[in-house]
Order: sequence, then structure tokens, then C-alpha cells
Amino acid sequence: MRSIDGVIHFSAADLVGHLSCRHLTKLDAAVARGELEAPKVFDPLLELLRERGATHEQSYIDHLEKAGFDVAPVNGGGAEAMPVDETIKAMGDGRQIIVQGGLADGRWSRRTDILRRVDSRETKGGTILQLSLYSERRRWH
Repeated sequence: MRSIDGVIHFSAADLVGHLSCRHLTKLDAAVARGELEAPKVFDPLLELLRERGATHEQSYIDHLEKAGFDVAPVNGGGAEAMPVDETIKAMGDGRQIIVQGGLADGRWSRRTDILRRVDSRETKGGTILQLSLYSERRRWH
């Protein structure tokens, strides 16, 4: 969640967080508006999990490239940058894998980890919720 010119913008992760805890949404909105500071907590275990997650993601990308998939990394600086045009171009070009794509529509936006073009697939409920939001937001730009 972030504030742009005084307007709160959301991501699919914010929606999932809201479903888990409405109070979290109020706190995140207060941080986005500058009314509260985000907690500064250093948790070595959490940091280790982040590092392992980044290493796992890169290993998966390397695996996809070695398996012959057409991988399109989408560049853009930081979590706030939304490289939407580059993502849409990669989709239009039929790229099989898009890494760190950006999707946005109005007050909703998101950086994706890895998008993989597939005909159909089983998945977890949270992922279905996020994909439903993306599908509902038909005019990503």
C-alpha cells in the first residue's frame, strides 16, 4: 500500500492482508499517509527467509532458462516502479516466462515474481484470489 498525491494505492497482497486482518489495513493506510512510521524490526530469521526466497527464485529462473524456456526479465527500479508497458509487450510477444513484471490499473498495482504462460493449472486459494483480481481489472495499463 502506498500513497501517491494523497490517494491510497493497493496491491493484491494488500487485499490478502485485509482478509487476514482488517486492523493491518488500517495500520498500513496510516503508514502510507505518513501518520505512522512502519515498524523497524530486525529479525535475523526473517532476513534469512528473505535471502533464501531470493536465492530460490533465482535458482528457479536459472532452471527455466536451462530447460529452454523463453525468459523475459522486466527491468525497473525497486518495488515502487511499475514497468507495465514492458510487461504488456512481453505478453503480447508471447514470452513464456516474465520475471518481475508490473501490472497496474487505477489504484491497483503489483510487481509479479514470475509469470508463466500455461493453458491451465491447479493452484492455492491465495493465488486464485490474486489472479481473480488481475482478471477483474481488465484494463491493465
